[in-house]
Amino acid sequence: MPLTALMPGLVRPADSANALAVYRFAAGLSAFVGPALVGLLGGTAHMTLLIWTFVGLYLAAAAVSLTLNSRVDPGYRGPVKA
Repeated sequence: MPLTALMPGLVRPADSANALAVYRFAAGLSAFVGPALVGLLGGTAHMTLLIWTFVGLYLAAAAVSLTLNSRVDPGYRGPVKA
Protein backbone atom coordinates (compact mmCIF):
# COMPACT_ATOMS: atom_id res chain seq x y z
CA MET A 1 0.00 0.00 0.00
CA PRO A 2 1.44 3.41 -0.90
CA LEU A 3 2.40 5.68 1.97
CA THR A 4 0.34 8.49 0.47
CA ALA A 5 -2.75 6.40 1.16
CA LEU A 6 -1.71 5.75 4.77
CA MET A 7 -0.71 9.29 5.75
CA PRO A 8 -4.24 10.76 5.98
CA GLY A 9 -5.30 7.88 8.23
CA LEU A 10 -2.51 8.61 10.71
CA VAL A 11 -3.64 12.16 11.50
CA ARG A 12 -6.85 14.02 12.23
CA PRO A 13 -8.91 14.77 9.11
CA ALA A 14 -8.21 18.48 9.48
CA ASP A 15 -4.45 17.79 9.34
CA SER A 16 -4.38 15.39 6.39
CA ALA A 17 -3.36 18.06 3.87
CA ASN A 18 -0.47 19.13 6.11
CA ALA A 19 0.63 15.52 6.57
CA LEU A 20 0.68 14.94 2.83
CA ALA A 21 2.58 18.19 2.30
CA VAL A 22 5.26 17.14 4.78
CA TYR A 23 5.47 13.70 3.17
CA ARG A 24 5.82 15.18 -0.32
CA PHE A 25 8.46 17.65 0.89
CA ALA A 26 10.51 14.85 2.47
CA ALA A 27 10.21 12.70 -0.65
CA GLY A 28 11.27 15.57 -2.89
CA LEU A 29 14.14 16.51 -0.60
CA SER A 30 15.47 12.96 -0.58
CA ALA A 31 15.22 12.82 -4.38
CA PHE A 32 17.44 15.93 -4.47
CA VAL A 33 19.89 15.13 -1.66
CA GLY A 34 20.80 11.63 -2.87
CA PRO A 35 22.05 12.64 -6.32
CA ALA A 36 23.60 15.81 -4.88
CA LEU A 37 25.67 13.72 -2.43
CA VAL A 38 26.79 11.43 -5.23
CA GLY A 39 27.83 14.44 -7.29
CA LEU A 40 29.64 16.12 -4.41
CA LEU A 41 31.48 13.00 -3.29
CA GLY A 42 32.79 12.09 -6.74
CA GLY A 43 30.31 9.60 -8.17
CA THR A 44 31.38 6.05 -8.89
CA ALA A 45 35.08 6.95 -8.60
CA HIS A 46 34.67 7.01 -4.80
CA MET A 47 32.09 4.27 -4.33
CA THR A 48 33.41 3.18 -0.92
CA LEU A 49 33.07 6.72 0.41
CA LEU A 50 29.53 6.93 -0.97
CA ILE A 51 28.50 3.65 0.59
CA TRP A 52 29.82 4.63 4.04
CA THR A 53 28.19 8.05 3.76
CA PHE A 54 24.81 6.45 3.12
CA VAL A 55 25.41 3.93 5.93
CA GLY A 56 26.05 6.86 8.26
CA LEU A 57 22.90 8.63 7.11
CA TYR A 58 20.79 5.52 7.68
CA LEU A 59 22.27 5.03 11.17
CA ALA A 60 21.62 8.69 12.00
CA ALA A 61 18.01 8.32 10.83
CA ALA A 62 17.62 5.18 12.96
CA ALA A 63 18.97 7.02 16.01
CA VAL A 64 16.62 9.95 15.44
CA SER A 65 13.66 7.61 15.04
CA LEU A 66 14.25 6.29 18.57
CA THR A 67 13.21 9.68 19.90
CA LEU A 68 9.87 9.61 18.07
CA ASN A 69 7.09 8.69 20.47
CA SER A 70 3.75 10.15 21.33
CA ARG A 71 1.40 9.91 24.27
CA VAL A 72 -1.49 9.35 21.85
CA ASP A 73 0.22 6.23 20.44
CA PRO A 74 -1.65 3.15 21.72
CA GLY A 75 1.66 1.41 22.42
CA TYR A 76 3.22 4.35 24.31
CA ARG A 77 5.17 3.15 27.33
CA GLY A 78 7.18 6.26 28.15
CA PRO A 79 10.51 7.47 26.78
CA VAL A 80 12.65 4.89 24.99
CA LYS A 81 15.69 3.78 26.97
CA ALA A 82 18.55 3.33 24.51
